[in-house]
Amino acid sequence: MKEKIKKILHWPWFWKKYTEKQWEEEMKISLSSSCGGNHWPAGSCTIPCPRCGTIGFYGPRGSSSAGRKYRACKFCGFWQEAWGSVYNEIGGKPYRCRAVYCDKCRTVDTYDWHLPWAGLGHCPKCHAESKETSWASDNPNHLYHKIKEQMDRLHNA
Repeated sequence: MKEKIKKILHWPWFWKKYTEKQWEEEMKISLSSSCGGNHWPAGSCTIPCPRCGTIGFYGPRGSSSAGRKYRACKFCGFWQEAWGSVYNEIGGKPYRCRAVYCDKCRTVDTYDWHLPWAGLGHCPKCHAESKETSWASDNPNHLYHKIKEQMDRLHNA
């Protein structure tokens, strides 16, 4: 497992530890924010991603009962553990998850995110094997750019 972890992309510019206290503070902000009167489950409307600055796709994830507390951006792939099973395995350095989707269903709700050392998984709708895809931050034609534009309009309104 340690050899696999060494191969994971880490961002050396962001070695700051993400603490459980920071996670709790971000969770309070995220749960209390609304985007144009609606709660946005993909992320916070007020906290920008520390890597790409995008609002609406970044936020704290997990819980004590899930055995994991971390932060993630579903726009650029930034992930960082604060506490729990994955933190105990790899520590607190940021890494980039793998973006996967179903090329048969091709809908926004068939995108998923997997730990870099885990398999690709299967589509929850049709059960076909998921395919790795590029992150929205790396692909200007990605569907999430339309969602980002809507989020930017709500945030700047």
